[in-house]
Amino acid sequence: MKKIFFLALLLFSIKIYAYPGEEWDLKRTFYLKQFDDLLNTIKNSATNKEKISRIFDRNGVLISEIYSGPSYVLFDKIPLHLIDAIVQMEDKNFFHHSGIDFKGMMRAIIHNLKKGKIVEGGSTLTQQLAKLLFTEGERTFSRKAFDIRASLELEDLYSKEDILLIYLNKVFFGHSCFGVEEASRFYFKKHVENLTIAESALLAGLLTSPNTVSPFNNPELAKQKQKIVLQKLKEIGYSFDIERLQNEFWDRYSSFYSSRYISLKPLIKDEEPLWTAIAEYEIKKLFPDIEDGFTAVLSVDLNLQKILKEETEDWMKNKGYLTNQLETASILLDAKTGEILAMVNGTSFRPDNQFNRAMQMKRPIGSLIKPFLYAACFEKKILTKTNILSDSPISIKLISGKWNPKNYDKKFVGDITVEEALRQSRNIPAVRALLLYGVSDFCDFLKRVWNEPVAENMKEMPSIILGTIEMSVLQIAEGYTVLATEGKIPSPISSKILRTVTDKNGEFILDTLAERIRNIFLSTQINEISKDACKEVTDILKRVTEKEGTAFEAANEAGFSNNGTTACKTGTTSNFRDAWTVIYDKDFVLAVWIGYDRKTEPLPGAGGRLAGPLAFKIWKRIKKIN
Repeated sequence: MKKIFFLALLLFSIKIYAYPGEEWDLKRTFYLKQFDDLLNTIKNSATNKEKISRIFDRNGVLISEIYSGPSYVLFDKIPLHLIDAIVQMEDKNFFHHSGIDFKGMMRAIIHNLKKGKIVEGGSTLTQQLAKLLFTEGERTFSRKAFDIRASLELEDLYSKEDILLIYLNKVFFGHSCFGVEEASRFYFKKHVENLTIAESALLAGLLTSPNTVSPFNNPELAKQKQKIVLQKLKEIGYSFDIERLQNEFWDRYSSFYSSRYISLKPLIKDEEPLWTAIAEYEIKKLFPDIEDGFTAVLSVDLNLQKILKEETEDWMKNKGYLTNQLETASILLDAKTGEILAMVNGTSFRPDNQFNRAMQMKRPIGSLIKPFLYAACFEKKILTKTNILSDSPISIKLISGKWNPKNYDKKFVGDITVEEALRQSRNIPAVRALLLYGVSDFCDFLKRVWNEPVAENMKEMPSIILGTIEMSVLQIAEGYTVLATEGKIPSPISSKILRTVTDKNGEFILDTLAERIRNIFLSTQINEISKDACKEVTDILKRVTEKEGTAFEAANEAGFSNNGTTACKTGTTSNFRDAWTVIYDKDFVLAVWIGYDRKTEPLPGAGGRLAGPLAFKIWKRIKKIN
């Protein structure tokens, strides 16, 4: 064993001093200048004014604070217990060696020679820093030799304090966080100077494998590592009860680390990661050159957002839908302005799942399309609500063959009034009404409602009336605002998410409030759809919660009693993969979707029975505070 040890030492010593040569001399000047520049940047950071962008909800409640620029801190801002924890875990002899820990290095060399490759580091903090700053981190003997020679030079030219200062500001803590300040903001939503001993222990425990040990990814492993760090701190003289510290820590942070709505950035405050992400995207889209330090006021109302989130999470959990891959999305709009007041984008919002089902996903809308057909017929005076339509078998000849549409219950009721046909959402009467109005003309009508060609490719497809057209949850809600406002279509504004944005100097660069006021005084809100037609449809939909209406059972299950002001429409796609419910009045429009992302099996219920109770629970709470 001794022969192997000394042979390894001889070979590695030769490697270290033979490697540099001319190549080392060329790199040395560049790397040392890089080190000097970084050290000066960190030391001067105390005089730099930190740029903070702030995002508020419509009522002035702070949603998030986004810190920009390098988050460098000096020693006076770093707790001693954090320094001790990191040194004890990574290099307990840091203050005593000259850049290399020979015992640790020899132990690693022997292990690596036996394996024939680099499997163990044995690196000091200085070596780790050299690797971090000067190389790409590849595991080779040449790279190891380079790190060692660089470490010896750094230790010769710089103080321990300077080396440690750069290390603490540049070391990787996982989730795109570099340095102790960014890590503190990300994992604890606080500045590093305010860390507790337990919090410092958790950070120090991350360094061996940050993303693997992350409490967001593996809380049990993070807890084990934290305990090891706390034990090492006790060994060097700290006095505390490890069990008590850990219990207090995990009581405070367990729910945060298990949250489905975690921030993607090292922010000090982030009440709604979903809205922070949406706001940042919208701002950068409208103002790609905007500098950090802006202030934005959003359309969201955090009180309403809380209701949507709480009711959705409770409903999905209590019904057991989370275990069978069911997803949900919902949006609440201001009926008059079309602003988004609250949104749920799915059962999770994490760094590995940022898909927004409320805005990005498009699904068949089912029977939600029927109110617009009857509004079109009422506007043209082709039908009235007392007219009779036949709910009987029908066969339509198409180019592709005969189409024989059916009702949801696969039954026929014979003659039925238009009002009852819509209230009960019968398919066959709707098909007959479409044939009276004309498929192509109806597609043109939908273009007027949505102010865009949402059905241009379906002008020869009568199946459109069964909801084969695909839309997002947001689009559905926007369409129903037209019915809620009796035919008025809000004039286009710069953003339905951002109310105001001011730059770092406090100058307004966006003010959609002013746009709305201007639109009102200029009377740019016009009745695109007949007021009487929309009012007639809404009056029918107010009776959907009555007996034999498609939302009767859902309203009862949610304990909702309609006072005659709330309209509702449920929808289910023909393959039973999508369940919808829309509820509205003169103030709000709520759209709720439940379905599978990928599974093709039928849902465990129709729109009224699946999405309906959730929608009414949300609606009931909203109306209590508005």
